[in-house]
Amino acid sequence: MTTATAEAPRVQRWLGPGLAAVFALSGSAGLIHEVVWGRLLGHLFGVSTLAIATVLAVYMGGLAIGSYAMGRRVARLPDTRRAYALLEIGIGLSALLVPFLLDLVAPLYGWLWRRYVLSFTLFTVLQFAMASAILLPPTIMMGATLPALADYLAERPGRPSLAPQWLYTANLVGAVLGVLAPGPTTSGSSCSSRSSSSRRRARPSTAATAS
Repeated sequence: MTTATAEAPRVQRWLGPGLAAVFALSGSAGLIHEVVWGRLLGHLFGVSTLAIATVLAVYMGGLAIGSYAMGRRVARLPDTRRAYALLEIGIGLSALLVPFLLDLVAPLYGWLWRRYVLSFTLFTVLQFAMASAILLPPTIMMGATLPALADYLAERPGRPSLAPQWLYTANLVGAVLGVLAPGPTTSGSSCSSRSSSSRRRARPSTAATAS
């Protein structure tokens, strides 16, 4: 009992930096997700610039929605550390589903392409709506992580504390490392192999279109 009591302050002292390191890894994973999602949507949509713009818009929009929603509710949560852990688990699970969901919507995208391809504005709105339905759930949870973790690490008696700006800095450093990581660059072939089949199902052949 005495040993456990003596170890408690040491654990508390390292809990803040440890959670900041976890949050940095979360930022790194988030930017890797963004790059991979851009590639997958590029293979499905067939226009990489539009895909990147769509992912960026949905990504930033999801972050804003999640941060705003959690900021309004965080004071009513009984355990924000648990909420943060559940958010990270939800992000991981929903991110794993994204490639499979894109495969599922490929036939629908093909029908929309044949039906509305002549209306660029309407077709772009439909593309954005489709991408939002798939990417908003994980990005909203990403946006909610900072308010949840910042509330848990807010200065309170007997609790570890860390200023929100240091949490944001850790997340930003992780995001930069995620962009520089070789994973998204070297995994292009695997993305292509999965998404090329989706693109073939989504887009009609040239002969079919001509007829």
